[in-house]
Amino acid sequence: MKKILIVDDEDVVRTPLIKYIGKNGYSTLEAESGERGLDLAIREVPDLILTDRSMPPGMNGFELCRRLRLDDKTKDVIIIGSTGDLDPSGGDEYRIGFLEAGADDFIQKPYRFPEILQMINGYLGSGQ
Repeated sequence: MKKILIVDDEDVVRTPLIKYIGKNGYSTLEAESGERGLDLAIREVPDLILTDRSMPPGMNGFELCRRLRLDDKTKDVIIIGSTGDLDPSGGDEYRIGFLEAGADDFIQKPYRFPEILQMINGYLGSGQ
């Protein structure tokens, strides 16, 4: 079963997403901070990581991506960045920030579960 790590500081975001992804055939892991996400990713080496951008007060999603790409165990893990924050430039600053940090893709919150599942399936095939 393919493993997905959800890194988000908000339980109200993580919990329903984990339930939805789990119901669709994937094993899930969760972390409430960038630091915990990095530790868990290195220990468990998931197939895909979905990370939020802003996780105060510690490591944000951009830094998490950079560190994951530097570690031999996680350098090839698929990373999808996300944020619910409005882009201050009115453009793609956050998307570009994630891609420059090493993410493979980006999705804007609030999540539309069928859309995120389609994105995950596109990268992983299916949960089995």
